[in-house]
Amino acid sequence: MRTIAAKVSKELYRKVKSIAGQNSITVSEAIKQAIAKARIEDPAPKEKAVREIVRIGNNINQIARKVNSVRAVDIAVLIELQAIEKELAKLLTEIRKW
Repeated sequence: MRTIAAKVSKELYRKVKSIAGQNSITVSEAIKQAIAKARIEDPAPKEKAVREIVRIGNNINQIARKVNSVRAVDIAVLIELQAIEKELAKLLTEIRKW
């Protein structure tokens, strides 16, 4: 058997100790049970989604710059690009909350 040591806040320790007491088990056993039930998610899909949204946002900025550099600017295109950029920013915020 191996030992795992971890520092926790007083609040978390009290919570674990309380749960252990309510279930007539040791703090160690309460932690083992919590770890056994825990589901740890792979951060890779989130990171990939964030990179993709940032890449799309960069592409939109490049398109907007190109449209702005042309004499005949279609304002509808610029408005649509701004709307897409705002939606991407919202998605990025939501993904970062995961």
